[in-house]
Amino acid sequence: MNRCTAFVLATVLWGLAPTPGFAQEAETATGRKNLIIAVVAETVFPVLGHSYAGHARRGIAPAVPLAAGYVLAAHAMWTDTVTTIHAVGAVSMLVGKVWGIVSVVSTVRDHNASLLVEPTPNRQVALGIRVNF
Repeated sequence: MNRCTAFVLATVLWGLAPTPGFAQEAETATGRKNLIIAVVAETVFPVLGHSYAGHARRGIAPAVPLAAGYVLAAHAMWTDTVTTIHAVGAVSMLVGKVWGIVSVVSTVRDHNASLLVEPTPNRQVALGIRVNF
């Protein structure tokens, strides 16, 4: 075998052999939640984003001021009057919505962090080739 053939063979086998970095990248956690989907779901309907992330109970606290704000806003529409209590309702709706979005971001990050997969040693197969020139 001449040197050129040995070099080509060694290069091809080196390219085919998995490296430890490749093996670690191949191990991804299943069950990861998408942050964008959770935020959009929480924006559309309270507690839905938290439910998607697997922790619906965390979404109840931000939903309470949001629901109270909706009730006060509905009261203002039915009575055709705007008072200080209705302004408090509008602020309550804003606080509940922002709190829910911030909370769902934290919930998704906590959920995804709990799914980190540690690489398992001795899982890859590699070929050992010794070439002398």
